[in-house]
Amino acid sequence: MKPISEASGRPLKWKRSKPGHFDLMADDEVVAALRCDDMCGLQAIGETADGSWILECTDSFEPRCTVRAVGGNANLATCASYKRGSLLKFGDGRAFLWQRHAKGCGLFVWHTEWRWMTPEGHVLMTIKNLADWWCDEDCYEAEVAPAPEAYKLPEFGLLLLIGWYLVQVHREDEESLLAALLAAEGLTDGLIR
Repeated sequence: MKPISEASGRPLKWKRSKPGHFDLMADDEVVAALRCDDMCGLQAIGETADGSWILECTDSFEPRCTVRAVGGNANLATCASYKRGSLLKFGDGRAFLWQRHAKGCGLFVWHTEWRWMTPEGHVLMTIKNLADWWCDEDCYEAEVAPAPEAYKLPEFGLLLLIGWYLVQVHREDEESLLAALLAAEGLTDGLIR
C-alpha cells in the first residue's frame, strides 16, 4: 500500500471492492482500505501505510465512535455528536469537526457531501457521494477532495478512514429506515446491500 502523502495532487476516490470492503484509490493505486464485514456490529478496520485501526460505534443513530490501534486497548480518539455534525477529539486535545450536507425533502433526506473541518471552520476535506440516491449503482463510491494543507496533517490518513466509516454508518441507518418504511407499506426495499 502506498503512503497517502504520495497521492497529493491526484484524484482520490473511495470504491467498493466487494460488500463491506472499500479501497481509497489514487489513480489505480490503493492508499487506504476500510473493512466493514459486520456493519450491524458497527465495527470496521481501517488501514493505511501508516498503520491499522479499529473503528467502532456504540450507537448508529447518535453515533459515539472510538478509534484504537489494532492490538491496542486505549482509545486514540473519540467522535461524538456535536451541533450539526460530530466532533472528533484526540487524547492530546487536537479536534476536528465532521459535518454532513444533505438534500432531499420531507422524510427522505440523504447526505451527498461530508466535510472534515478545523474547529475554526476551515474545510480540510470534502467527501462527495457520486450518486443522487443511495440505491444507485454508484452509491458506494465517493470522490475525496482534500485541501492541500490536509496532506501535511499527521492524522490525515485516519481522517480519511473515519470519514468514510461514518458515511457507511449513516448509510446503514438510512437504508434501515427506508426498508422499514417500505416494509410497513408492503413494498420490497430494493436497496443494494
